[in-house]
Amino acid sequence: MHGKSLASGPVLRHDGYRTLELGMPYREAVETDLLEVSGEAPAPEVCASYALVEGDDAVRHVTISETEGVVAFVATGARTADGVGVGTPAERVRATYPTARQEGSDYVVGTEGGDYRFAVRDGVVTDLRLTSPRFDC
Repeated sequence: MHGKSLASGPVLRHDGYRTLELGMPYREAVETDLLEVSGEAPAPEVCASYALVEGDDAVRHVTISETEGVVAFVATGARTADGVGVGTPAERVRATYPTARQEGSDYVVGTEGGDYRFAVRDGVVTDLRLTSPRFDC
């Protein structure tokens, strides 16, 4: 997964999106100015999801845990660096990530940052998430 990106458009990296990264504490995430939240907003009491200032064309929301920081990204138009995302056929997920494990109708791919989770319905990816190994929400 290192090297040239095969994705055209926004990329949901193995460790985050743009300057937001898995594990990043709430305050640091707010300081990126990418979240729809004012700098005065209190940290989540347990977990909360935040929209991005740029809208939801690439990422629907980011989930932040009080104790673990950024723990998840839910993609809309963003794809992995390998070009896999919503609308990708399940066969391509299996071909691109031969080590993917199946959990129900989802394919889960472990990376050095977190887990890509591809929800598949009718043979096509319908949802792409990147979750922290310390996901607690």
